Amino acid sequence: MNKAERDTVDRLMRTHRGVITPEVARRGGLTRHKLVNAHVSGELVRVRHRVYTTRGAIVNWDDELFADLEACWRNAYASHSAALALHGLRHQELPLRRELVVHGSARPTVAQNVVVHRTRRLERFDLTKINGIPCTTVERALIDVAGRLSERARLELMDDAVMKGLADRDLLHGRCLDLVSGRSGVRTLLEATRPGAELAFKSSLEKAGLELLHRAGVRDMRINVIPERAPAAGVTDVVSETDRLIVDWDGLRFHSSRRARERDNEKSNQCALAGYTLLRFTWNHVHHQPVYVIDLARRTVDA
Repeated sequence: MNKAERDTVDRLMRTHRGVITPEVARRGGLTRHKLVNAHVSGELVRVRHRVYTTRGAIVNWDDELFADLEACWRNAYASHSAALALHGLRHQELPLRRELVVHGSARPTVAQNVVVHRTRRLERFDLTKINGIPCTTVERALIDVAGRLSERARLELMDDAVMKGLADRDLLHGRCLDLVSGRSGVRTLLEATRPGAELAFKSSLEKAGLELLHRAGVRDMRINVIPERAPAAGVTDVVSETDRLIVDWDGLRFHSSRRARERDNEKSNQCALAGYTLLRFTWNHVHHQPVYVIDLARRTVDA
């Protein structure tokens, strides 16, 4: 390449995450043969099928993912764990992989460690871009990975996404309705986001949690009452005046308003001033760490 052509390639790569393809080159007035010749001469390195760069231009995971997408040419988007990572969501049960979804039946040539999914259902509102990288929305990615995760992990990841403002509860519920058929794990997300789910989750949590408190030996439990010595605390989920113990059940965070969470902080302060021990247990504690709930409640009673 002459100097003008090299300058054009450098300019195009700066706006294209350090890579260039025949389509990008064409917009700058360069032919595919120019790229091939530059590769043969050692001026460019071919890092993927149809994707070229200069040595050291690809410096991070996002750049690698973008190069994978460019190798697919069209109708390819970062998806599943890769899409969630781009949006800033990770979970220990979900290993990070470079995953793509292709709309249609195309079988692009990709690197060996890249996972390509194919789908015939990919709506425009399921798609977005993060830092110039085409990807699926958080709502669609949560649905796509649901079948890989335990129920606990599904709810934790969804709760995190909604609380961070990365996913919309109503939109997620609507997409679950459309895509639940034949997809493992999606019904968990559907039930958790439906109208009125707060009450159902709280009821399930209370029923299971009370059984654990009974096993821990908590005495004289009263449900949904105001503590005698701390009226300013308001209604609490469980009160044992005998054991000076108050227990509150915390469901999914996005099921509570910001105002309700602020009231919980004030409740903690009022209970402490009145000499109660306030224990808070989450859905995860009750359903997946029952020994922890029993042990902590028992130690409080013994104390």
